[in-house]
Amino acid sequence: MFGEFLNIIFKSIKLDKTLYSDNKNFTEASIYFAGIIMILDGIAGAVAANTIIKTAVAMSGITAIITWLIWAIFIYVIGVKLFPDKQTKVSFKKVLTAVGYAHAPGLLRFFCSNT
Repeated sequence: MFGEFLNIIFKSIKLDKTLYSDNKNFTEASIYFAGIIMILDGIAGAVAANTIIKTAVAMSGITAIITWLIWAIFIYVIGVKLFPDKQTKVSFKKVLTAVGYAHAPGLLRFFCSNT
C-alpha cells in the first residue's frame, strides 16, 4: 500500500502521463492517497514560506483540502459539464483524485528554504 502511494508520487513528480491513464491508479484508496498528498502539500507550502510557526499546521492542511475541492469543482464543471467532448465520461471522484495527484510535485517544497 505504501509502495503504491510512493509510486504515485514519483510518477507525478516525473510528469509520467501513464499515471492519469492507468485505471489501477484510481482504485478505492486513490482518493485517500490524493487527500494525503494535498495535506502534505499544504504543510510543505507553509514550510517553504517559513510560516510554519506563524501558521498552524492543521490550518495549512485544511486550507489545502478546501482549495483542492474548489479546483476540482471548477475543473469538473468546466471540463465535464460546460464543454464536454463526445468521449467525456468521467466521475467527480476521478477528477478530484487527478487534481490531488497533480499536486505531488509541490511536496518538493519541503526542501526549499526562503531564508
